[in-house]
Amino acid sequence: IRATYVVQTYLTLVHNFYPYAEQHPNIGHFTKLYRNQAKAI
Repeated sequence: IRATYVVQTYLTLVHNFYPYAEQHPNIGHFTKLYRNQAKAI
């Protein structure tokens, strides 16, 4: 149950910061990592 909660929280945080990350290339790696994990899920 904890794992699911952590994943949901993580995805929510990433989703909220995604538009911000798009404007900052230095965070691009983070968004790419999120995309890969989203596909895995």
